[in-house]
Amino acid sequence: DAMAVWSAFALVVLCTGMSLVQEGITWLLLYRTVEYRSLTSTIERANKRLETLKKEGVAATRQKGAKKESRTEAELNRASQELQAAKLKSNIIVGFTFFAMLYVISRVFQGMPVAKLPFTPIALLRGITHRGLVGEDFTDCSATFICVMCNSAIRPNVQKLLGFKPPTPINQASGFLSETSRT
Repeated sequence: DAMAVWSAFALVVLCTGMSLVQEGITWLLLYRTVEYRSLTSTIERANKRLETLKKEGVAATRQKGAKKESRTEAELNRASQELQAAKLKSNIIVGFTFFAMLYVISRVFQGMPVAKLPFTPIALLRGITHRGLVGEDFTDCSATFICVMCNSAIRPNVQKLLGFKPPTPINQASGFLSETSRT
């Protein structure tokens, strides 16, 4: 049982290291570029302008304000689309590194449970929680599941820690666009 604890610990450390490597790749290919910095500042400025326009209620009182709001929303949409296009290359490379890591980890920990779940997962999740394990004890947890969960939990925290938080997506920017689409 001590071997399983050390295996799980080593797996979490490995996944944390891989998250750091993935963020390093993203920084190298995206975050340090002039294009990324320009687009993020454009998105932040447009979000602030749109928020100011909404708070002041300019669009509701004047047609000129409505046009200004519409132009700001269009600028925000355009910048967000360009940012997504700029992220594509790094996202593809980071995806390949994640799947390569997953392949190596699944080969190293093949057939070895690395954790014990305190519950029996629903049938839909058993495919990943019990992947590569033999037997019918579905509370045994595979390295693949731990790796996926660690990457999902650790990578956003690594981004926050390193200050690589991307700008707020357009549809989450204070709910403005979702409100305007309802009216």
